[in-house]
Amino acid sequence: MRKWMQNAKTLNELAQLLSRTPPSDENQSLISLLKTHYEFASPWFQTSSISIVLLVRVATISIPSSLSNSLSKAFGEVFEIVHFVDRQMSSSPLGLMENFKLAKSLWESRNFNKLLLSKIVKKIGKEAFEAGSHLEQAIMIIQGLHEAIPSDYVWDELKLMTEFILQSTQAYGSVDELYSYIEQLFVGMLNEFLTQLPIAIFKYINESHAKDYEGRVKFALKLICKIELLEGHVQWSFPPGSSITCFVPDEKVLPLDDNTLDCGDNPVSTTNQDEIVQVE
Repeated sequence: MRKWMQNAKTLNELAQLLSRTPPSDENQSLISLLKTHYEFASPWFQTSSISIVLLVRVATISIPSSLSNSLSKAFGEVFEIVHFVDRQMSSSPLGLMENFKLAKSLWESRNFNKLLLSKIVKKIGKEAFEAGSHLEQAIMIIQGLHEAIPSDYVWDELKLMTEFILQSTQAYGSVDELYSYIEQLFVGMLNEFLTQLPIAIFKYINESHAKDYEGRVKFALKLICKIELLEGHVQWSFPPGSSITCFVPDEKVLPLDDNTLDCGDNPVSTTNQDEIVQVE
């Protein structure tokens, strides 16, 4: 395990964010309310990796970068874990693979934020967009997202997300308070993914074919070493009486390349998302 620990990339931004806003009953209650909001809109909607990607996107285009950059960087550090857990644990077979590819594309695309902003400016006008305080601008952008977008799976979920945030508009006394609310939502969603990682790993390895077994064990160990860096911030453990080491046939197995986590047939890049071109 030491080899993987030595090669695991740091999660400094995420650790700092979780020190500032740790998982709590408060942010888990927010997630329960969000799920209820989704279920009320349609039984087909459920929180997923697309949900957390869209939440981060909303924050980065509506909140000043001095606040939202830390959220974006923190999510970039842990995206591959979120994507992996969602893929392994999702209970909805409808459009499953398409949704996983879509979540990955939405996160890695550099043009998605520009697309969102162009729709907002067209809807409310540049002059209105530039007026007011940071809080007023942020609310205006989120409102614009809610009203200006077309209808399909992604846009409909974005509409639900912005609608949920706008429900508490009167409670925000400043843009810092609005960002704090979004950060609480983010931590609540993230915690749900991270705490399911052990079960997702066992499911992933147990269901592997012989030819995929070694690669899957390598990938699982890499994820474990990465999440171990969050010790003290996230509570997680393997099922009683189990251990990931039972899957390791030989300690001489080399770790994967630092820039790629080989998740079956769909490798997930850990390269900085700002350096990735749009996925068609």
